Amino acid sequence: MPVCNIEGPSGLSFKSKGILIQKVLHALLEAYQIPDDRVFITEYEIANSGHSGHSQDGELIVQKEKARPVCIVHAPEGLPVEPRRKLAESLTKYIADAYEINDYRDILLLIQEYPLHVVANNGYLQNENPEFSSPATS
Repeated sequence: MPVCNIEGPSGLSFKSKGILIQKVLHALLEAYQIPDDRVFITEYEIANSGHSGHSQDGELIVQKEKARPVCIVHAPEGLPVEPRRKLAESLTKYIADAYEINDYRDILLLIQEYPLHVVANNGYLQNENPEFSSPATS
């Protein structure tokens, strides 16, 4: 049930995307232990991105460098801190490897958790879904 959106610079090859998607799916399955995980990659050209620098000098980097990756995981609430920490470490590494990024500060990971009564699948709210269970968040 977790969904992972990776937004980053354009240019990953078909093969690199496949490897990244496979690694992320394995990490999600290991952390949440829920089937039907999903991963999506969205790419941005240099003209469509900007960010501020790492220092406090207020530097704005607009249309000059590749987009810094952002990874957003949408998942059920309740994952204990150790599996969440391992997931964050794994996803950061996989994204860094795929995009050939050496500075992990260039990768932002957001884990957005949802209570099961606001998520639906198979026509059911997840808290009422007879097919849903997650040992990781129980």
